[in-house]
Amino acid sequence: MRGVPSFRRISMNEPVPWSVWIARVLFEEGNTFKNRPVIILNNNTVLCMCDVLAVTSKPKSNRHVYRIKNTECIKLTKESYVKLSAIELKHDDLCEFLGMLDKRDRMGLISSMQAGCYGSMFCD
Repeated sequence: MRGVPSFRRISMNEPVPWSVWIARVLFEEGNTFKNRPVIILNNNTVLCMCDVLAVTSKPKSNRHVYRIKNTECIKLTKESYVKLSAIELKHDDLCEFLGMLDKRDRMGLISSMQAGCYGSMFCD
């Protein structure tokens, strides 16, 4: 990550910071992909790459995750958690725009990333 992203206008075509997308994400254990929600942190239009945080409904660990409070504004139907370690994706891996992360969740996520939220599953 290259710092805290700022909020920009909503776009359904351009991956802007705090936008939530369905993306093809490589499984941690292998070389297969899964479609899952991601939160855009930074967008490099020159390299057509972006830094993202993956979202899951079933965190494997009780560390390094943030629980999303308002899942409705980003069209998620299950309780969802953000993995606090960023990954890099190509723009081609972004499939569908879901919406913009709620302001309360943006602030909570920034606090969790800065604090590290070690040892707590539900960073608030």
